[in-house]
Amino acid sequence: MSMIIRPAVAEDLPAVGEVDSRACQRAYAGLWPAAELAGYTPDNQARGWADRRAREADSHHLLVAEDGGRVLGFTYVGPGLPGQDPDLGDLYSLFVDPDAQSAGIGRALLVAGQAVLTELGYARHLLWVAEANTGAVRFYERHGWRHDGVRHTAKGIEYLRYLYTP
Repeated sequence: MSMIIRPAVAEDLPAVGEVDSRACQRAYAGLWPAAELAGYTPDNQARGWADRRAREADSHHLLVAEDGGRVLGFTYVGPGLPGQDPDLGDLYSLFVDPDAQSAGIGRALLVAGQAVLTELGYARHLLWVAEANTGAVRFYERHGWRHDGVRHTAKGIEYLRYLYTP
């Protein structure tokens, strides 16, 4: 594998939408309502990423993992939400194509996303993960992220806040 991590370009968005759709279908089956998951199509997700990038281009970064021209995963990082501690940068998304998991792609994307947040001057990083997504919980804990006890519920799903200090 000759994978590289690089900033996404507009031509990557269909592939990002495909990875996002496939990864969400796998990760959230049984957690999210089926009707909601049905809306996570590659086209819908690609359009969503195009809209979000257009709105947040000045402050957020979409990185992709690519091998041989094929996007295998992505991460999206940027400043935290308004009203949040200004020292906290946010890792909003990290998804790897289900067929490419367990090959080090997630770790490479995590390291790259954390590096961007650190370069942007964020002293600490945060992310939210569904408590029932035990694979993701284990992944982040294995890489030094710690649940700080904060949780919130959205659409009936319990989410945990994880922090990382570089």
